[in-house]
Formats: sequence, structure tokens, C-alpha cells
Amino acid sequence: MQLTAEQQAIVNHTEGPARVFAVAGAGKTTAMVHRIHRLVQEDRFDPGQILATSFSRASVSDIEKALGQWPHCRTVKSWTLHKLGFYVIRRARQQGYLPIDPGANRDPQQVNRDLFFRTIGEARRLNVDFKDELEDMDQEDFLAYVSRCKGNLQYADLDRSQYPCEGPHARIAQQAEPPLEQGLAWYLELYRLFEQIRSQEGAIGFDDMLMTGWELLATYPELLAEIQSLFDCVMVDEFQDVNRAQFAILDLITRPHRNYMVIGDDDQTIYEWRGASSRFILEIFDQRYHPTTYTITDNFRCPASQVVLANAVIRHNRQRYPKHLSLTQGFEGRTQVHEGDNLEDLGRKVVAQVKVALNQGIKPAEIAILVRVYAQTPYIEQFLIKEQIPYWGPDLVPFYRRSEITNFLALGNLARAEGSSGSPVGEDWNRVKSIPPLRYLNRELKQEIHQAIVEQRLPLSTMLLTTRLKVANGDTSAKLERLAHWIATATQAESAEVALRDLDRCLGYRDYLRHHSGFPETGQGKAAGVEALIDYAREKGSLVDFLDVLEQIRADQTQQQQQDHRQGIRLTTIHQAKGLEWPIVIVPHCNQGLIPFGEKQAGELEEERRLLYVAITRSKQELHLYLLKDKATSQFLDEADYERVLKQVHRLQALLTRHPSDWQALEVLDMLRAVDRFRLDRYFSHWWAGEPALKEAVATTLQQFFAALEQQELLPSLHLNQAQVELWRQLFPIVVSQPAEFPGLEALLQQQAQGSATPRLKRRQRSQLQRLPTLFRVLKAGDTVTHHKFGLGQVTKVVSDDRSDVVTVLFEQFGKKRILVTPRMCTLQLQSAPDRESV
Repeated sequence: MQLTAEQQAIVNHTEGPARVFAVAGAGKTTAMVHRIHRLVQEDRFDPGQILATSFSRASVSDIEKALGQWPHCRTVKSWTLHKLGFYVIRRARQQGYLPIDPGANRDPQQVNRDLFFRTIGEARRLNVDFKDELEDMDQEDFLAYVSRCKGNLQYADLDRSQYPCEGPHARIAQQAEPPLEQGLAWYLELYRLFEQIRSQEGAIGFDDMLMTGWELLATYPELLAEIQSLFDCVMVDEFQDVNRAQFAILDLITRPHRNYMVIGDDDQTIYEWRGASSRFILEIFDQRYHPTTYTITDNFRCPASQVVLANAVIRHNRQRYPKHLSLTQGFEGRTQVHEGDNLEDLGRKVVAQVKVALNQGIKPAEIAILVRVYAQTPYIEQFLIKEQIPYWGPDLVPFYRRSEITNFLALGNLARAEGSSGSPVGEDWNRVKSIPPLRYLNRELKQEIHQAIVEQRLPLSTMLLTTRLKVANGDTSAKLERLAHWIATATQAESAEVALRDLDRCLGYRDYLRHHSGFPETGQGKAAGVEALIDYAREKGSLVDFLDVLEQIRADQTQQQQQDHRQGIRLTTIHQAKGLEWPIVIVPHCNQGLIPFGEKQAGELEEERRLLYVAITRSKQELHLYLLKDKATSQFLDEADYERVLKQVHRLQALLTRHPSDWQALEVLDMLRAVDRFRLDRYFSHWWAGEPALKEAVATTLQQFFAALEQQELLPSLHLNQAQVELWRQLFPIVVSQPAEFPGLEALLQQQAQGSATPRLKRRQRSQLQRLPTLFRVLKAGDTVTHHKFGLGQVTKVVSDDRSDVVTVLFEQFGKKRILVTPRMCTLQLQSAPDRESV
């Protein structure tokens, strides 16, 4: 296999610390395994003393498979970091440092689940202050909180831990903090109890492999020396996603030699919310080890439009290593932006796009729909099921089966069963008793209600009115009364949407979900899922009709699931898509509020921008981005100037399909600017697969164009320089020995003359315009406005929500554009307002 110069530089690195920044689709695993192959082949290191590791099982599997092509590399230790930690624990046990059996045959994930239930039981036995919160609490959310704490070496009770608090390790571990949500301060107390029980039982869960492994290495010098002696060379893939515990272990085991190479892409750090940090590859590794730094920029996956758009998006991040994707795959693919009138229309169009691809012979497994959160999937799933298109995702739960949805809809089922003697309600009651205000009732009251509605078949609304009289808390009593009224009247509501929205207001359900999760991201996602369900109920008849619709969808999908679901299209989150690729990628809802998701602080926006970058760079051929017309476009697309960028790429793509003898001056100028702006020079010099005659014709045409501009002394006014023609001179040099003429040069001169008469805003003027007083809640249809980029226009529509206005403006030269206006941001200036005073 022929390696690139960038890859070969990594292969040639022999000793000492090294840091590799590898862009998406760069073939970093190829460079990594070829380096290992060279080191073994040249007897630089014994293969059994080389560690090739990553946090990801998939990455380690890829490394192991790639090394398998060389028999002499098969003893290289391709381990996950968790396996490394568990090896340390087993050796500590064998040497008497650890008085527990780590239980090699136990599933570490099951260990945590078992500990969770024992911890809940013990908390109830102890009658803890937060015992009411334990009723049907979210197991996965709490265990995710514990996982993040342990990954960051944050102890439940640092003062009482086994951690060595003195010496060189004194500042590494930390005391855990409760979640940011004030209502979840008790998570820390439950974490303490969880750890007490784990310690008593000597249990080792998945995250303890790292935390306990590090503790042992930091505590016992003899054990550390043994582990250090096992590895003379360490290589770490996906280093952008390591956490504090993983970094600390790697720091210890590489200390004697620092033959330590890390490979990653800070632009793909998308797990910071669960403990990963790009600081380890960007700052800490550099400051601590002073490594040699390499970059791999050639992208071997995406065609031009995806490469250019991805670069335009990610360059706006400030906390990143400067680099860009370099095109290798040419201009054959495409990127298209589509619009939907509403959620249902968008879902229908997404599935129609899937059908087009399938009808063209694309296999379902070659198509992926990537969402930011699973709240986006109801309409997409509806039309996939309707069209009998199988779909799956590794962690996808159909929208109607997600716990926050089934609990909410269980109240609808109970309302439908009100007064019916034959409807079973036991299962629905078991779901709703965990929802406020019912979750705050004591066990005796819940048991009374259960017996009355299940055994005696009494109406739930009646029992709630009776129960509220026994409740001391006035707020809970009032909510029970409102809930009783809703259950008694819900089936008479004018529509399912109205009924469910009333129920949400009655319970404060979405607000409850937002604020009862250890991770704001998780709570916001669940709340968004409920909002999506309510929107989905629109125009689906009464509450009873809607419940029947969901039953039919459930039945239809159950029948389809009898097929091998992994042969279907992939419907998953962008997080789950990292490291994967498909010929066709569809990204719905590229609107503000979803990409980026929710309300993000300035520091959180960079990770959200990385998510869009990851989504764009999953495509090998086609990328389809979908927008809702009545919502503001994602700020990441707007700041990337996506419409202009894609149009310019498409023009260049079209130009390259025509023979250069047919090119006009304006087109050639556009090409030169595109090559310069999008850094495509390396593609044309190294990767362009055109026929030699075509390359000669293109190079000749561009040099002739430059000669014509030089004769007219136009290079400075067109912002061109000799460096931009040097690429083509190297490709195929020519000598222009006579006065040069070029087709369409007169039209270019005329346009240049007209353009010079049109004043352009300087950077300072644009920034001053962007600091204008906001027009939030001011603009109305009919207002005349100006925009620093689009010029003069008239407001045709204003759509407002609690946080922003989406202003549709018909500009004289650019047509309709949607502009986001918030209390803090406005790029419009009001010129005139009919029937209103000027602002």
C-alpha cells in the first residue's frame, strides 16, 4: 500500500513522545499499524511489548484486524484501556495488594446494575431523607452520573477513600460534586452509599477498572514497575476522547521511556458532556511531554462538497488545532439542502429521499439518517413504517416505547378506560405512579388507589379526588385535583394535541423531565421527546384516535421486526455515528434549537459545532441536509455561509465536466478563487484523476487567463497573485509568446467596473452593524430593513417563540432569507415601518 507523505512521517517516528492530529477519514489506523509493522520489522521493539490501545472496542478491533496481515505483529497487545485497567487489578489481586476477587467472569455492566438495586434497597432501609425520590428513579441516569465521576477520578467521599492523598498523586483525584440540577443534590449521597456497598462486596464495575486500576498503580510502586516493564512502546488511538482516569494511567505506565504516541482529532471531541476532554490532546500532552506533532489532513472518504462545507463549519471553533480537511475523492458526490413546511412534511421528504436511493439500487445498509436527539424521530419513523422500510440503531428505542413517552401516554390510556369496566389498567397505573404528583404519594395511598381502580374497577378520577383530601401538601393536593379533572374530560377534548398539551401543563411534565436528570443534555432530550409527541398528535383526531394510531404503528413495526433489522437503514444519533461512514447520509432538522440543541452557553457551542462537523464527514457520496422553513437555520450553517459555499463548489463541479476550450473568463476567475478559498491546490497537484490531455488543457487555459489579466493589469484589482497560477505552471508549464486574449474577458471587465461602483462594508462597519440595538419583538410584516450582507429588503413574516424571532425578509438581490433575531443578537437595521413610529 502506498502511504502519503504525512502518513509516512508518522510511520518513521521511532522513539519519544508524539502527537498526531488526524482529520476525519484520514486513514489514521493505517498509519498507526504501519508504524507498528516497521518498529517490529526493524527490531526496534519486541512486538509483545507494544501496546496499541483506545477507549473504544471498535477502534481496538480495527487495529487488531489490520495488524493481523503481518504474522510477526500478532503478539502486539491490542487492548482497550478498560482491559488494561482490569489487567492491573488482576495482577494486584494475585500479588496480595487487593483483598478482593475482581470476578473475571462477571459482566461489569451487570455489576453496576446489581449494585444499583442493592443500594436503593439499603437507602430505603436506612430511611434516607430522599427516599421519596427513589420511587422508579432513572437507573441509567444515576449510573451515568457515577460513570462520569469515576472517569474523572471524582470520589464519592475523598477523605475516606483508599486514594493516596500525598506525594506526586496528591492533586489528581477530586471530591465529586452533585449534579448541577439543585433537585438532584441527593445523587451524591446515593453515590456515597453505592460506593460503600461496592466496597463491602468487593465488586468491580466497568468504571472501576480505570479508577481502581489507577489507585493501585499510584499506591504500590512495585506493581507500577511491573506494569511499566510490560510496555516499551505505547500508541493510543481516539485520544481526543480520553478522560482523566485514562490519561492518568497512561501517564504512569509510559513514565520510564515516553515512547508514547497519541492519535486523535480534537474536532471530533463530542463526549465532553460525559467526561472526555479535548484539553488532553490540545494542551496537557503538549505541555507535559513536549512531543513531536504530526498532522494527517488528506480525507479519503468525502467528495468535494462535504469536505468544503465541513471545513467552513469547523473553522469557527476557537479551541482547536489549526488544520483542514484536504480533498482526495474529487467532485463526483453532492450535498443538497432541502426544506420542509413542517415536521410531518420534513419526515415525509426524508423518507422519500430514502426511497429514491433504494429505487436506484442503493442497499438499505448504505443509508444513514443522523439525528441530534431521538426526539426528532417520530415523523421519520412513521413514514419508514408506512413505506415498510426497515430501520435500526444500536441504541434506538422506537419513539412510542421510550419510558418518558409510555409513562405520559399511560395517563391517556387511563383516561380512555375511565368508566369502562372491562379495560385492564394495572400496567398503566404502574407507569403513572412514578409521575408527579403521584410519585409524591406515600406507599399506602398508592396501594389504596391501585386496589380501587384495578380490583374494584372504580374510576381513577374519583380516587384522585378522594386521595387529595388525605394529602397534607397543598401543592400536591391541587395538582391531584387538576389531574382528576383531566382524566375525567380528556376524551372529550377537541383533539389529541389539545388533550396532551393540557396534560403537560397540568403535570408540568416537560419541566420535570428537564430538571430531574444528572445530565442537562439527557433531561432536555426527554423533554424534547414529549414535545415532539404532542406535535406528532396534531391532526390525528381525538385522544382515543391517536392512541389507536400508535397501537397500529406498534403492530406494523412488530411485524416488520421479524426481518433482520440490521439489513435496514441506520437511524441513529450523531454521537453513535462517530467513526462510521455511509454512501448516503441524511441529517434532518438542521435548525437552531436542534443543531445546536437547546440553549447552550458559549463554551458548549464548540462541541455542538463539532457534532455537525462529524455528521457532514460521515458521507462517502451524498449528503442531504433538511431544514424546517419556519425555524431559523442552524447558526453553524449560516456562519459557514453554506449557500454560497455549496453554490461555488457546484459551479466548479459543473465547470470541470466541460472542456476548458469552452470556459469563459468569469468562470475561470470563479475557479481560481474557489481553489484558493477552499484550499483545493493539493487535490489538483496530488489526487486529481483527470486524463493527461484534460489536465494539460486545464493548466494551459488557466495560464492563458493569467497572462491576459497581467496584460490588462487586472491581477491586483481581482485579488489574484502569482502563487495562484504556480500550481498550474508546475502541472503543465507553457510560454505565452503573443498578446493574450481570453473568451469572455470583456464581460469580466464590465462586471469589474460595475462592482467597483458598489461600496462594500468594511469589517469594522459590519461589526458596528451587528452591535446595533436588537429589534427583538419589534419587527412586523411590511417593515423595510437592511442587512450588511444582503442589502435592502422587506419583512414578509415574523415567527416568534419565547427566546427568538425568525424574520423572513425578501431582499431585492438575494431573494427570501430567514434571519434569527434574539434579545442579544440582531443583524438587521430598520429603515421604515408602515403605520408605526421609527425605531
